Amino acid sequence: MNAKTRAILSVLFTIFIAIVGFSNYSSGGGYMTFFGIELSSGMFFLLIAVFVIFDIISIVNAFKADKQIQEEVAQDVQAFSEDKEALEAPCSVSITRLSSMLGAANKVNAVLNGVEVGTLKNGQTLETTTSFRQNKLLMVFTNDNQTRSLEFEAESNGHVRITLNYAKGLLYLD
Repeated sequence: MNAKTRAILSVLFTIFIAIVGFSNYSSGGGYMTFFGIELSSGMFFLLIAVFVIFDIISIVNAFKADKQIQEEVAQDVQAFSEDKEALEAPCSVSITRLSSMLGAANKVNAVLNGVEVGTLKNGQTLETTTSFRQNKLLMVFTNDNQTRSLEFEAESNGHVRITLNYAKGLLYLD
């Protein structure tokens, strides 16, 4: 689950708790119990205020992480749009994500030289090509927007094999 989804779920949880609490206090129900603790109306409003503050921080951090990823990709595009040595013939690139129970449901986006080339699921291999001698592969973990990068050289009509070990967070050439 990525940061934006967690932030949205947190906001929905806060709204749900607020609706239940407000309806309870407005009907004269007295106290609301939250995880076994009886809350007065003042304590309930304080709890909602804490939840709202937490939600705002979560949303800001989620969008900040997205912006950082976009800036990193933009830097890659700029770096590789400059005068780079082109290959006479394209080089094939295989990116394999090792199968693992840890993070099996999470996807990883592959960005080669600033261009998104696909998404890797658990145990999959992604095939692409490059026309540049110097390359940079950026892997973006969709659950938390963490990145791993690898710079490598390619040869005309060559083949580059790259492996992602999701569980260890390692990206390496075979």
